[in-house]
Amino acid sequence: VAFQNEKSYFILGKRLNDSGKQEVFVERVSKIINNGKGEIIAKKVLKENSDSVLFRIEGKAGLFNFYYKEKENDSWIVLLKNSDTTILSTKFAGGFVGTYLGMYASGNHFITKE
Repeated sequence: VAFQNEKSYFILGKRLNDSGKQEVFVERVSKIINNGKGEIIAKKVLKENSDSVLFRIEGKAGLFNFYYKEKENDSWIVLLKNSDTTILSTKFAGGFVGTYLGMYASGNHFITKE
C-alpha cells in the first residue's frame, strides 16, 4: 500500500475476481476523486492460481509505477505506469507526514458495509 491516510491511498494487491480467478489490481482512494470511494484503476488476471505474488512500487516526480511477478525468477510486469500520485500529497490529502509504503492485508477489504 502507498498510504497517506484512510481517505488517500493506493493498494497494489491480489484478489479473487467475480469469476473466481486470481487477479492483481491497483485500487485508488481519494476524497477528491470518485467521491472518496475506492476504484480499481488497473487489473489483470494471473496466468495460474498462486499462493504468492511479488509486488513492486516505484515512484519518481509525483508518478508511481506498479509492478508484479508470479515467480521469483520471472521478469517484472507493469500493471500500471505513470499513475499521478498528487492525491497522496499533503496539499490534497491533508496531514504533514507524507506517504508511507508498506504491507497491508485484509480478508474483508472488498466486503460492502451497509
